[in-house]
Amino acid sequence: MENAAKIHPATSFEVHIPLNPTMHLTTSTENVKHVLITKFDNYPKGPLWRDNFADLLGEGIFNADGVAWKKQRKVASYEFSAKTLRTFMYDVFAKHSQQALSVMKTEKAASSSELVDCQEVFARYTLESIGVIGFGCSLGAFKDANVSASFGDAFNLATLHTADRFVDPIWKLKRLLQIGSEKKLSAAIRQIQSFCSKVIAERHQDKNLDEKADLLSRFMSMSKNSTSDVNRISSRGEEGGGELEFSDKELYYIIINFVLAGRDTTANSLTWTLWELSKEKNKGCVDKIREENRELRKDAGAGGEGLHDHDLISKSHYLKSVIYEGLRLHPPVPVDIKEAEKDDVLPDGTIVKSGERVMFLIWCMARQKDIWGDGAEDFKPERFLGEEGKFKAPEGETAGRCPRS
Repeated sequence: MENAAKIHPATSFEVHIPLNPTMHLTTSTENVKHVLITKFDNYPKGPLWRDNFADLLGEGIFNADGVAWKKQRKVASYEFSAKTLRTFMYDVFAKHSQQALSVMKTEKAASSSELVDCQEVFARYTLESIGVIGFGCSLGAFKDANVSASFGDAFNLATLHTADRFVDPIWKLKRLLQIGSEKKLSAAIRQIQSFCSKVIAERHQDKNLDEKADLLSRFMSMSKNSTSDVNRISSRGEEGGGELEFSDKELYYIIINFVLAGRDTTANSLTWTLWELSKEKNKGCVDKIREENRELRKDAGAGGEGLHDHDLISKSHYLKSVIYEGLRLHPPVPVDIKEAEKDDVLPDGTIVKSGERVMFLIWCMARQKDIWGDGAEDFKPERFLGEEGKFKAPEGETAGRCPRS
């Protein structure tokens, strides 16, 4: 698609696969806005996505459509805007970042010419952090450098074999017969469910549930407390409203969806950003990060190294621009697919029939000169800096960061 976009002026292409609906590939920002915002209700995830992810994600927010999606979206928006949760998340990530650095310094590679597998360390870092934020308990990711936590292993297998379904035309038959990848997927999901069921059961017995800050406890407390702010909001007759009560099954899928959203995406983003910073041509970026760090700590009268204060992090404009640039060039979700419920016409004139799919290619869009200007393929954090060197987000969010994707 990237090569096609360079050769042809069109921003949308059709792909026809036997026994499958037409797929419309697009790199048009107007088309993406149309699908994700203007005609959002006409473009659900569709049965292809939902069927493939149903066993792992159930009716969680990343696999739901319609009222089920709106209900969880409402709660998620409320929860993640809460200062107590943001502070808790920051403290967890800050604590575990020090553990990750300690691992890098103490493992054998740090004292020899051998390589450090940063992606593996980042995966353990995010797994442990998401475990505490999501479940309120350690998953043991830092206990042994050579042995991953059983939950992490099971989750890796579950996501791997779920992805296999998109290219395996007989996966439903394999699931019925419990053979091959589907047998492994079923075993992994049983292991995940066993762990989560135990945690949820224990949390039901916790008399201090309302005092805990992790997501599971907050959702359970909200479900039990009919006087909570979000329940009052939902009872005003808004679409998708009603009392926000969650069964144990719903709680399980809610947390699993957030683990999926925060684990691999964060680890991969950290890895790609570090890879960009390690290039000789980007050495100046590292120098600027260090200089900004020194200046902020000097102004705050803080000693030592690193930024462990939320206020200092919020003032790290160049560091934030580096992270955004890493996400731009290496989006955690490089493509996204929606399915049209009704016939429609995209802004560029593409005709989409009911049941046909629209795939927007976020990775390709990040390299388009008409969107990002000359040097679109270069790692240039300065593109996110405005006047006086302060961070400035681009006009409108790109597809990969759109809250409705």
